Amino acid sequence: MHSNHAVAQWAKQEQGASLVYMALMLPFMISLAALMIDGSNLYREQFQIQTATDAAALAGARLLALGGSTTQVQSEVETLATTNGADSVTWSYLTNNTGIQVTAAHTFATFFAGILGHSTVTVRATASAHYGGATSADNLLPIALMCDDMANDPDEAFTFGVEYTLWNGNMKSPGNFGWLDWNGVPVGNNELADNIAHPGNSGAWDVGDWIPAGPGIQNSAPVRNALDTWLNKTVTIPLYSTVTGNGANTKYQICSFAEFTLTGYNFSGSDKWVKGKFIQSLKHSRSGTATHDFGLRDVQIVH
Repeated sequence: MHSNHAVAQWAKQEQGASLVYMALMLPFMISLAALMIDGSNLYREQFQIQTATDAAALAGARLLALGGSTTQVQSEVETLATTNGADSVTWSYLTNNTGIQVTAAHTFATFFAGILGHSTVTVRATASAHYGGATSADNLLPIALMCDDMANDPDEAFTFGVEYTLWNGNMKSPGNFGWLDWNGVPVGNNELADNIAHPGNSGAWDVGDWIPAGPGIQNSAPVRNALDTWLNKTVTIPLYSTVTGNGANTKYQICSFAEFTLTGYNFSGSDKWVKGKFIQSLKHSRSGTATHDFGLRDVQIVH
């Protein structure tokens, strides 16, 4: 009997101690739960504002790469950031106006932190993006031009939308203009005409690659007919910095890629020429951006 009574007394004491313990721990447990809820919400809001800032920086840099004005870039950045939850947005140019940096902020209400005097929290994020010449491209017209050829034109500043004589018989640099052969096997008029008509035959090439040369200037009907389909249309071509070999062994080393509108050509007589207007366009590169920039550009986030 005494033993049972002692056990009962001990159980009551333990129950009372547990209640006291729970009473003491309850505020801590509530605070911990509040911290977890508000912390989770903070993480979500931080992730969202960073995503909005990244998107705004990329969009602004893309517009900049396509020749957009300051007003247009600002409108694009602000619209995209605020649409994705930003309350305030600021931005600035980077690296000689070839990129931008965007900073955005968002203030939101907390769930429980208000008890501790923090009824709202502000999250901020910064992102930078820039453009440069594309380092890789596909769907190429089989024409190679020198990166330095623009110095032979009266407009040495290289202006987009201005018609350039991309090749003429007076240029002295070896291989100023040449047809290309994607597979390295001696190419004839029919294969050349097919490669002109179907740029997808080129496959993908990178800056630094060596492209085999095709035949010399061909004034055959199949080549002219294929080239005629590209008049006043946008095409992509590789540009080269170094040429090696001669004849069928000639190769061109790619230094950049360009997007241009072919406006005309003449392969007959002694006055042979090709003309076109360079334009700004976007192309995703497989790695980085190139030093030489002739308008075909890639835009990337800068980390």
